[in-house]
Amino acid sequence: MMFSPQRQICSPRHRMQKFLLVQRKPQVDPAETTESCCLSRCAGKGPTMLFYIMVVLCVSSSLADEYENLGHNSQPCIEPKEKKEHEQDCKNFLFKHVNKDAPTTLDQNQWQNFIRNVMKTCRRPVQSFVPFDQEQQVLSVCSPSGGKVYRGNLCVSKAMFSFTTVTVDNNCIVTSVKPEKKYLILGCDKIKNQCCPVHFESNPNNVGPAYQSPDCKAPALQDHVEFGLSLPSLGLLVLTLLSAAFICCKCLSKSKKSAKRKE
Repeated sequence: MMFSPQRQICSPRHRMQKFLLVQRKPQVDPAETTESCCLSRCAGKGPTMLFYIMVVLCVSSSLADEYENLGHNSQPCIEPKEKKEHEQDCKNFLFKHVNKDAPTTLDQNQWQNFIRNVMKTCRRPVQSFVPFDQEQQVLSVCSPSGGKVYRGNLCVSKAMFSFTTVTVDNNCIVTSVKPEKKYLILGCDKIKNQCCPVHFESNPNNVGPAYQSPDCKAPALQDHVEFGLSLPSLGLLVLTLLSAAFICCKCLSKSKKSAKRKE
């Protein structure tokens, strides 16, 4: 029995061939665009790229926020974020640590009377006092002439100071009065256009200034710091961007080699 041409074309075999031709994907042009090639080649590197960026951001956070979380600036001699709340910080520091009424002896009774009635700081277990006649030397620690950058907004004195450390218990009883001679480590902020001490940092190991450390003064990039771009965060941000660019460049290089092989 003879089949017409129309019958043969509509046979199941021919219908399957026609279906496969319709479903077949078109050939990709080897000269594909740079953008699509880069995206397709880098798609598989997404998890690796994301992991690397997360590691860099974690390190950046630990460095840049080391002192911001404690309420300190990341560099010395810059203005605090809340200026009005810190206007009296320099004055309060001098009252707490360079007080004109502080005893000049090691008599515990005199110091106990001073802590209770003058300072009224019974809740502070350890308190240090520099003699009042060294006030100018203490202030100079927050300047190029008297201090060097220690870390964050802390500066360490270039010379050692003699001062008195008083220990107070929970009942506001002075338990010890000890004379010390150490380098001072002070937090330095810009208050009313002057860099002055605002915090007394303990120095149990008597760490002195490092020779290679810069003098205590406002950073050269102060404008960037005031806008929240501290040097650690700024540097690691650049590192992240450069890493992303490097990975994309590798993708471009591989895609070009693949295109040449296809040609």
